[in-house]
Amino acid sequence: MSENKKYVIAIDGPAGTGKGTISRLVAKRIGFVLVKTGDMFRAITYKMVKEKIKLDEIDKIISLLDNIDLEFKYINGQQVSILDGEELNDELSIKEVQDNVSQVSVIKEVRDKVLKYEKDIAKKENIVMEGRDIGTTVFPNADVKIYLIADLEERVLRRYNQLKKQGINNISKEEVKQNFIFRDENDKNKKYGALKQAEDAVVVDNSHREIEDTVNEIINIIKEKIGEIW
Repeated sequence: MSENKKYVIAIDGPAGTGKGTISRLVAKRIGFVLVKTGDMFRAITYKMVKEKIKLDEIDKIISLLDNIDLEFKYINGQQVSILDGEELNDELSIKEVQDNVSQVSVIKEVRDKVLKYEKDIAKKENIVMEGRDIGTTVFPNADVKIYLIADLEERVLRRYNQLKKQGINNISKEEVKQNFIFRDENDKNKKYGALKQAEDAVVVDNSHREIEDTVNEIINIIKEKIGEIW
């Protein structure tokens, strides 16, 4: 591997296909860092909450972006968010952040700011990044592009069982299914960051199989595209 060359693995796909888990396992196996874009949005949202800025105060949110002291470091392959010199941990999971991050993440100026963070990281680290538009908008020149899919019924069953394990019993499989259908349409039609398969992405079907099988398939694709560089 060239000393200066840094590689980008983009893993896109609909919600519930296992992107998060699979991306984490792939990154660990090949020794790349996993870029958690969601934590970037959450860190910005936390700063907004801390400054008592409301969602409808768009001008104040944009001004905040010009002066925010936020950086991301990678320690043992793990992403660490540092705001105003302090490491963020539980702060990223507080209710006020969870309630607002979705709305904050669709603001164009916020997305542009996060895109800059992502580009800066990609200059320094070999990365795996998962999302909806990583291979189309964020890194259109990614070295490897994966588009992960899974049958709707399989996604529904996985999420339903996950909710059950979390003690959430007041939702039916049909409700979970309708939530996925709504989210899929919403993700495909977002003004910014829409879900889209890159023309040169390799489609990997994660339906009815063990996670490790899918991870192995993706690693084999990476080997074919850029060689076994780890």
